[in-house]
Formats: sequence, structure tokens, C-alpha cells
Amino acid sequence: MMKRICYTLLAFATATIMNAQDQVRVVTNVVKNATPAWKIWKAAECGMNYPGSWTVTPGMGDTMVVFQSAGVAERATVTLSAKPLSGITPTQFHLVNGPAQFANSTDTRVIDESGPDASGAYSFSYVTAVNGAPLWQRQDVLITDGKAYTITYRADEHSYAENLYMAEAMINSFSATAP
Repeated sequence: MMKRICYTLLAFATATIMNAQDQVRVVTNVVKNATPAWKIWKAAECGMNYPGSWTVTPGMGDTMVVFQSAGVAERATVTLSAKPLSGITPTQFHLVNGPAQFANSTDTRVIDESGPDASGAYSFSYVTAVNGAPLWQRQDVLITDGKAYTITYRADEHSYAENLYMAEAMINSFSATAP
């Protein structure tokens, strides 16, 4: 008797679900004039993704490009620079441009660091005082084809935490060959 009730309830539930599936309607709305979630920035030698709402400004000198978050106040920036190693090893580049450069600074505090790895790539985060206000920064360096590509993320403390996931996605999307 108990089995019969269970089978009846199971059949009833299956029939109800089958009928509900027949009545489901899918509606698609087309949104016009919307900013794409992510865009691709490309150069002859490299590329990376960036949030569609951020602005892009060509760089000067070693700086290839500057990405800046939307809004007026508390902007976050991500900068991509490339420097030829010009006869120095990745280890020497790290010693000059890595966290050791702040060893004697009273205005800059290194928060964390990793690397360099076998290729010479490394990253570190630090806080420095700019006009008396703390500026949070993270640098990721990729060494490839005789160049050091440096991606630097900068923001005030609030914006730094708020946009860090975005900056990390940009850093992770970087490719030394144009996408």
C-alpha cells in the first residue's frame, strides 16, 4: 500500500513538472547603447582585456597605455609599461625595480611580494604617501622576449579594495602576443 502511494505521488509530481515546462516562456530584451562588459586593448606586441566602462589613454615613453576607472573622484588606474632589458638579467631588473627599491624609504611600505619565478616574473604591493595621502599600488612584472612588461594598479585605499578584482582580471588577461 505504501509503495502504491509513493508511486502515485511520484507520477503526480512528474506530470506537474512536465506541464510546467510546457508553459515556460523565455523573453529576451535587447539592450541598445549599453557599454560592453569587457573590451580588448591591442598593441603590435601585446594585449589585454579591460572593463568597458574604463577610459583608455595612450602612454608616453615606456608607458604603453593607461586605463582609468569610471567616475570623477577616487579613480583607479592600471598602467602598462614595457622596458627592454638592454643587457641586464631579469634578476638585476628585479633588484633595481622590485620591492628592494623601497628598502630605505620612510614614505613607502611594501605589503607583500612574490617571485621572481624561473622566468624572472614577480609581483609586489605597497603603500606610499603622495601629498600626505596613502596611495595603494600593485606591480606585476612579466619578463619575455628581452622585455620587462610592468602592469601597475594604483588607487586610494577605498578604491583599491573595491577595484582589485577588476585589476587582477586585467593582469591575468595580459598576453605578450597581441590577442
